[in-house]
Amino acid sequence: IPRGRTTYIGTTDTAYEGDIGHPTTSMEDVDYILKAANHLFPTAQLTIEDVESSWAGLRPLIHQDGKSPSELSRRDEVFYSKTGLISIAGGKLTGYRKMAERVVNLVVKSLDLKAPCQTKNLRLSGGDFEDGSAIQAYMYQLKGEAMQIQVPDQAIHDLVYRYGKNASDIINYAYELYPTVKDPIRRLWHAEIWYSIHHEMTNNLCDFLIRRTGRLYFERPSLEQWYPYVVEVMAELLGWSEEVKQREVNAFETAYHEVVQFLPLAQKAAAQR
Repeated sequence: IPRGRTTYIGTTDTAYEGDIGHPTTSMEDVDYILKAANHLFPTAQLTIEDVESSWAGLRPLIHQDGKSPSELSRRDEVFYSKTGLISIAGGKLTGYRKMAERVVNLVVKSLDLKAPCQTKNLRLSGGDFEDGSAIQAYMYQLKGEAMQIQVPDQAIHDLVYRYGKNASDIINYAYELYPTVKDPIRRLWHAEIWYSIHHEMTNNLCDFLIRRTGRLYFERPSLEQWYPYVVEVMAELLGWSEEVKQREVNAFETAYHEVVQFLPLAQKAAAQR
């Protein structure tokens, strides 16, 4: 799946025995995916050097006696408790709205109400576009509006695909910063951090660089240059002490190295071969 300047590839189908609260990518996972990708796209000739980042997760499969993880169904299932509790398990993140619809409709029916789930009609925040051409038109409009504060076209593209129409809030705040933050790239980082704190409840460095923006996974090579600036801006906006700043840096640096923990050993082995 292409995303910006990167392509992400998955998934694995391997049994996991470690800490379920903190799964990490193994060398076996990387080998598995590279072999599969090269089998399907022989001309790609992907190697370990092409891997810039990674993430790992566990499928919430419903256990069945005698079956291995690869044999278990990926479907969701609803469970009814004698206490009246209705639960849903299994499924995939991409099916969250349909899963929500099933459960809400069941709850409403059990309460003898007439109020069906409306999730399929609700737009995600910033997603008020009719089609792809509307996205392109909005992007063109925003590029014109941001020209005076020297926002690069690629940056507009990235903001729109990350925040949708909420990107306008970031550009508007960048205008407010124009007299004090002279460098256009720093100004845009500052405005995006401000937006994330005030509109997305971001309260730490990992929140912003990993969970809110996905930059650790899709823009990792650039973060070594920028995360020190990000922590300074967040410290200013959130009133962090030096102790808190150092704690935030330590937490992020752990994650920064963890997503490529398999690389040094793999590169050493490749050199020996």
